[in-house]
Amino acid sequence: MGKLIFCTGQVTQKPYTFPFSKTKIYSMEELNYYLYNNIYLISEDTFQYSLCDWIENELLLPEVADKIRNLLNRRNNLKDVVVSLLCSADYYTEQQIRELIQVMEQIERMPMIKKRKIKADNYLMLGQYAKASSEYEAIVDAKEAAVFSGVEYGDIFHNLAVAKARTISASEAAKYYLLAYRRNQREESLVQYLYALLLSKNTEEFKAACEEFAISKERQEQLEEDIFIKELAALETADYESIERLSDLKKEGKVAQYYRELKKTIRQYKDTYRKGILS
Repeated sequence: MGKLIFCTGQVTQKPYTFPFSKTKIYSMEELNYYLYNNIYLISEDTFQYSLCDWIENELLLPEVADKIRNLLNRRNNLKDVVVSLLCSADYYTEQQIRELIQVMEQIERMPMIKKRKIKADNYLMLGQYAKASSEYEAIVDAKEAAVFSGVEYGDIFHNLAVAKARTISASEAAKYYLLAYRRNQREESLVQYLYALLLSKNTEEFKAACEEFAISKERQEQLEEDIFIKELAALETADYESIERLSDLKKEGKVAQYYRELKKTIRQYKDTYRKGILS
């Protein structure tokens, strides 16, 4: 799980895999750690009867498994299930558990639309882009979205753009990055909007955007070079390897020479690349 966890209980060779995040755990301590540090990921889908079976058969804790089954059967809230599991091991102190309960109660009091945003953010973070896109689209179209500030609303559009870039196209993403920037005024949204225009070969709109947002010629060239290098990297060409080798100059402190050679190399390859005959 990315962290050394001291286990005093049973450690199994057969892990349990959470259906949402695909995280694997091997002990009750790891289960506790996962719940405590991913509380915003916890939903109704987190706890399934298969988890109870794993606790009983692999961790050899039938009483704990039965307790969780009963809570699921009675459809108790998530807080009850989480607390029961955390109290089944001595991994966290009583004070830490109390503090986590407070966080969960804050989540429970959130408007449904904000809970939905947490869900969408989790989908995005876990690479489930189609689900994230669907959730964000529902959020921006909902009347309840009025609870978000202009910046928050813009950030939702930004995240929707990320999902669109991963599932549809850069051209589709560009529309949402622009909507994001007009609301949140974040540099990241503007830069990603310009990148998306370049990636989708929308030259005229890129020029118009640079004029509207007062992007200098130097900045435009840098953005174009960034995209060009990314495309070469994606193609795994020898041209990209030669550009990579130039980074040694930068490491040696020869920054001015690095940029001179970089621009020269890019100029040499651009015409060939744009004709689509790179090998």
